[in-house]
Amino acid sequence: MKKWIFTKCFFAVFFLTVVTGGYVQASSLKDADIRNFISSMKEVQMIEEEYDDLDDFMEDEDLSEQDMEIPENPMSDSIKALRGHEIYGRLDGIAKKNGFSGVTQWASVGDRVLKAFFSILLEEEEPAMRSEMERTLREIDENPHMSDAQKQEMKQMMRNAMSTVDAMADAPSEDVDAVRPHMGELRQVLEGEE
Repeated sequence: MKKWIFTKCFFAVFFLTVVTGGYVQASSLKDADIRNFISSMKEVQMIEEEYDDLDDFMEDEDLSEQDMEIPENPMSDSIKALRGHEIYGRLDGIAKKNGFSGVTQWASVGDRVLKAFFSILLEEEEPAMRSEMERTLREIDENPHMSDAQKQEMKQMMRNAMSTVDAMADAPSEDVDAVRPHMGELRQVLEGEE
């Protein structure tokens, strides 16, 4: 009997955790958060120039193939890697100044904004990218200087690269809709366009 009650309680807690977790994650990306993120990125770019050692600080000595993949949460992963560096406290201050509870919330919003940004870019560029990929795959097949094994390896590398791009650009439609009106400003901040 005790085991049955324990099991029932366990499933109730698990269900509530999943439902509550899903509800929190499903909250919509607010326009103010996107604007605040854009403003904060302008400040972040200015202070980054003060730290010549950032690349060295974040660089792992042991880079594996997995490390070369684009992270699912680039902002959050970067913030975790910066713990212990002087810039971490300054980023937290910038986040709070721009309406976030701290650097963790700022990075979480940033992950969602970036994913939506890349989803929109892919949507705009996908026909040209797919066409270029098909052309390159044909060229690989027609190359007389490559063995069948080399051709298969090259084709698999291209498929893996496209899968990574697709995964990176798989934002929820609500986030995409929220970010779309801000694409011009985001391009300026993230791509350096004038």
